[in-house]
Amino acid sequence: ALASGAAAYASITDNSNNSAYISDGVHIQSAGNVGVTAKTTRNLSATTGALSVGSIAAGAVITRTSATGNTKGTIGNNANITAAGLNVSADDNGTVSSTGKAISAGIGSGQYNQSKADLGGTVTASIGNSANIHVANNLSVAASGESDSSATVNGGNYGGVTVGGGGKEANPPPTDLATIGNK
Repeated sequence: ALASGAAAYASITDNSNNSAYISDGVHIQSAGNVGVTAKTTRNLSATTGALSVGSIAAGAVITRTSATGNTKGTIGNNANITAAGLNVSADDNGTVSSTGKAISAGIGSGQYNQSKADLGGTVTASIGNSANIHVANNLSVAASGESDSSATVNGGNYGGVTVGGGGKEANPPPTDLATIGNK
């Protein structure tokens, strides 16, 4: 072909929220353990590719993945709980990856390649204000997240005159918060 061009775009977004809770003002009396657990697992991966070949060839690839929802395990304000033990937890685990591949070949060729992977949101485990908690054994309030983000670009320009550009960006995982009162 005398001139050719190719382009690709992919985007995956998950901004869903996950909550487990005992509402404000609830009264619970149990001889056993009471637990509130919110667990989120997100695994997002996007890959795009473009190939163009001709006397004059151009290619462009943009790839984006994003997971930004919140995970919350909560006991509300003014809750009244008597139990053997109480566990409040929130856990968010996952991976976000973004890969772009662009190749152009010709006497004159150019390509642009961009990948971006974002992780965000907040992981929260909390007991609200003025909650009356009475446990015989263990009380645990824990928020944790183990996540990984990666962005990769692969590309090539082949020919007499070539021009290329692009970039990659991977942003950090969510923030973890465990609180009792004044949330």
